[in-house]
Amino acid sequence: MTKKRAVTYTLFAFLAFLIYSHGLCWAIDITATNYNWPGPFPPSIPSAGNDVAPGPYESSSDATAINISNTTSNWTVTVHKVDSAWHNNLQLSIRKTSNGECEGDSTGYQVLTSEDLFFFSGSNICSNIYIQLKLELTGTPRIISPGDYSTVVWYTITEL
Repeated sequence: MTKKRAVTYTLFAFLAFLIYSHGLCWAIDITATNYNWPGPFPPSIPSAGNDVAPGPYESSSDATAINISNTTSNWTVTVHKVDSAWHNNLQLSIRKTSNGECEGDSTGYQVLTSEDLFFFSGSNICSNIYIQLKLELTGTPRIISPGDYSTVVWYTITEL
């Protein structure tokens, strides 16, 4: 192989890599915005040593808006939570309250766990899909230690 031909093949491979990785392919995107929780949990405790009211404590029906872009295909959304500091007696549930600008049904509450859970599916670009969260205290007795508890809700979209 001549030196000129080797340089040509190398240049072609490099250009193909640049085109593939920087412009002619893109991934489906999902964004979740406008999180609005109604306040601290629980909203009030009557006095030290008393059981906390079990709730439920719900966010607004449009607490989170999900937008899906960069697709012309069918897709599914799964959801799970990742606890950073969480009490076992706290149960977080999620539901879709509107379809936004796409087809589909609203869903009933589903309890979030660390395992992926099918949430909803659709096709093409969709925006303003509204999500509501619900927090409940479970177990007996309904006593939890004072503190800050937190978890992260992960939405994963898969193009089919």
